[in-house]
Amino acid sequence: MKRLLFCLFFCGSLFASGVDNVAGYWLIPDEDTNRPESVAYFYESGGVYYARMVLLFDDTGGQVSETISDPRELAKGIKGKPKLLGLDFIFNLKPNKSRDKLKGKVVNPDNGMVFDCEVWFDRKKNCLVVRGELFVFGKNNYWKKIPPSEIPKGAQIHNSEIRPNPPPLR
Repeated sequence: MKRLLFCLFFCGSLFASGVDNVAGYWLIPDEDTNRPESVAYFYESGGVYYARMVLLFDDTGGQVSETISDPRELAKGIKGKPKLLGLDFIFNLKPNKSRDKLKGKVVNPDNGMVFDCEVWFDRKKNCLVVRGELFVFGKNNYWKKIPPSEIPKGAQIHNSEIRPNPPPLR
């Protein structure tokens, strides 16, 4: 019985290390300075995963400049120029067969370009890897998990209220 329980626990922890670890809030660092730039919220709806921008930091990375409850910055490169906060900039992510990665699309809100996207949780680095790809070229970004208690009330999302909001593409 103990072996069975151990095996179930071990197998369950392996499964939890895959795509099921992506839900929640993630800190996105600036590529050049590594300072906090924004926070995204990953969620699942109908077996498909999305990432919504919920918070922006000022240029120093020290202060919150904008939240999803009071969005101001526009996604200039996207049709209709919607607000950046509240936009699902990563969308249509579906698990691969082994459920260790998600594959879908990511849009650059500045120019509207859409790229292939892969997302997975790296247990060794304890971070989310978000990879944007164009043909064979790609770039990995590493995002750190943030507990909901560290997210300002104006940037929090409740799953019961959320509906997918992918960008209108050109």
